[in-house]
Amino acid sequence: MQVFYKEQQHHFRLLNDVDVATSISLAHEFKTPYLAMSEAGHLKIKAGYRWSLPWYVYSHSPEWIKAVLVHDALYELIRNYSAINCPNNNQNMGLVNLSS
Repeated sequence: MQVFYKEQQHHFRLLNDVDVATSISLAHEFKTPYLAMSEAGHLKIKAGYRWSLPWYVYSHSPEWIKAVLVHDALYELIRNYSAINCPNNNQNMGLVNLSS
């Protein structure tokens, strides 16, 4: 099953939903139109999500592309969560536990 489609040289679009288990705990669930993260750290990236590989990418392997997908999705959640819950950037972002 094809999970992503290469639109341009470094630009991709997700064709199917992707579920990722993380060790991140949140104080409450958070959702955007294409992303959702549960309190237990389950990340769901929905079909249609678009992301780009950095210009310095050394590999276009499926593993590398998925790693960049998850990285970009997590950072987008952080940006959106921060903008809604921490407008002055001086409040706790609701993260309970980051375990390695």
